[in-house]
Amino acid sequence: MTYNIVLVLKGGWYRLGKGTVNPVEPWSAQTGPTMLVTDFDQAYVGMHRFDGKPGYAAAVIEKHVRAVGLAEGPSHITLHHTTQVADGCFSLYTAVAMETWQRTQQWAAAQVDHCLPIALGSLFFEGIMKGQARVTRLERTLHLCGHNDAGVFYASVSAVGNTADDFKIAIKALYAQSRADLIKGISKPVQWACISSMSLEQEAVLVTTFSDLAKVDCRLVELERCLDAQGAVMYTAAPLLCRKMRLGAAQTPWLARLAWRAESFMIPTAALSAVAGAAFIAMAGLLHTQTATATQQVEKISNEADLLEARVVAANAIETPFGFAPVAAFAQQLGDGATYDPVAMLQLVREAAGQDIRIQRLKLESFADKKRVFRVDGMTEKSGTAAITRFIAVTQSAGWQAEAIDPAEQLPGAFSYRLVAISP
Repeated sequence: MTYNIVLVLKGGWYRLGKGTVNPVEPWSAQTGPTMLVTDFDQAYVGMHRFDGKPGYAAAVIEKHVRAVGLAEGPSHITLHHTTQVADGCFSLYTAVAMETWQRTQQWAAAQVDHCLPIALGSLFFEGIMKGQARVTRLERTLHLCGHNDAGVFYASVSAVGNTADDFKIAIKALYAQSRADLIKGISKPVQWACISSMSLEQEAVLVTTFSDLAKVDCRLVELERCLDAQGAVMYTAAPLLCRKMRLGAAQTPWLARLAWRAESFMIPTAALSAVAGAAFIAMAGLLHTQTATATQQVEKISNEADLLEARVVAANAIETPFGFAPVAAFAQQLGDGATYDPVAMLQLVREAAGQDIRIQRLKLESFADKKRVFRVDGMTEKSGTAAITRFIAVTQSAGWQAEAIDPAEQLPGAFSYRLVAISP
């Protein structure tokens, strides 16, 4: 594969290729297939545990980072890995400001040659197999990611300075965070990588320090030696980590990833045209078959609709018996009574609240257009967002849509929701 790597870090944009590193103007046009590895303006990387299915991970995490102040305004959550456990999920993610995310995607799409944006956080995990762990140094921050018997784990620590003593303190703190995870099934040597380093000797000292403190076999990964225009040397593991990365780590449409892959392999134009032509012919045949099947289904549904309409017309032509209207109204009230049974709703709310939420009031109210709704006021005890997320999920699965309203009490942890029956 032949492609360029553009690193976007706090210090600027740097283009890597053929043993060279050169600064480039931010947001400038790039030539050739390019992999843009960016920190998205130092976006937050973390791991979050939540109750629910993996499909809800991005939405739950986006709400979490805003609630705890990790992000201001709308964010795009880039999921690097999600592990499902018995009572929830763990997700490794990067929380990117929506404005930065959109600008990056638009810039990549505008390049003449295909460009693949990759979150820098993907390099921390990609290529790690079960039983492995990797420490990735990005300037003064150490990111430790591993895969043990319990699943994927992550920890990070930032050194206060750039001296050896500063990094030794940071390594001690990192080991204190991850000691239990390293014990649980990390059977292979721990990898040490750095995104940018000016000295191999410094990295070797850090590797030795981590090995001595953690009592594990820690080894420095392959670093590529790059020279800038002034002859200064930079060592980086970015090319190695990019080669280990799955193409699916890029959050771009699959067609764009396929085109980038094809361009990076430099497929001859004729061969590429032949492959594309064969693919289009096969796709056309498939679409023709699907269209014919869909047409038959539409005709069948149309016939059934005509029969149903005829039956409805015939039913409407029958006169309503005398005295039936009060009976119909009474039946309607019985149906609504089953839906808005306060005893059943109280049982549902208690089940959804669990032990972490204290329900203060449940009230049946009339809303717009005389529509009846339940208002519930409560207070979270300790778990905060996770407990409220579970409360909303349980009520929604039971057929009630939770709409947030101003809490009855202006106290920390207080919340109020309007529960509206979901139409079948």
